[in-house]
Amino acid sequence: MKKITTILLSAALILSVLSLTACVQKEEGRYYYEDKYSFSIEVPDSWSTSEGLMGTTVAIMSPLEGAEDIFSDNVTITTEELPMIMSLDDYFKVGVAAAGAMLDNYKASETTKVTINDKEALWFTYAYTMGEQDLESIAYIVIDGTVAYLIGGSSLAADYDKYQETFKKICESFRLE
Repeated sequence: MKKITTILLSAALILSVLSLTACVQKEEGRYYYEDKYSFSIEVPDSWSTSEGLMGTTVAIMSPLEGAEDIFSDNVTITTEELPMIMSLDDYFKVGVAAAGAMLDNYKASETTKVTINDKEALWFTYAYTMGEQDLESIAYIVIDGTVAYLIGGSSLAADYDKYQETFKKICESFRLE
């Protein structure tokens, strides 16, 4: 279950990255395709991707909006191979308990059942503090057999309303291939 903690925390940890050196710009109108875990997700034209960043399978990063912008708003997908089949509710409970123990001021909303790519998913938001920054995130959990996917968008709390719809659009473009 140690890896479940990593999944929920990876979205939080990615937020502390202020610059990326190994980014690949996606071509206009293209999707990011991942072969090992067989998924794709839409990448906005001006956003970049980085594989394997801080435990994620892929991080999709917004461009900085100027010299004073200290944070790349982002969507991450983290995958986990589970030792057994788990329900979405059980997976969420274990992950939230672990995240709550490790993140300052962590608070998760109630989950809502949604559908992504014809798969049942859980949707929720959460907030926490990292360093002196208040952060807010949206997350979706999809489980396919014994693989769990955490798809989430994160930003500074003050910018969350600005990015929420973009995060939803990107996260909901997730497809199992």
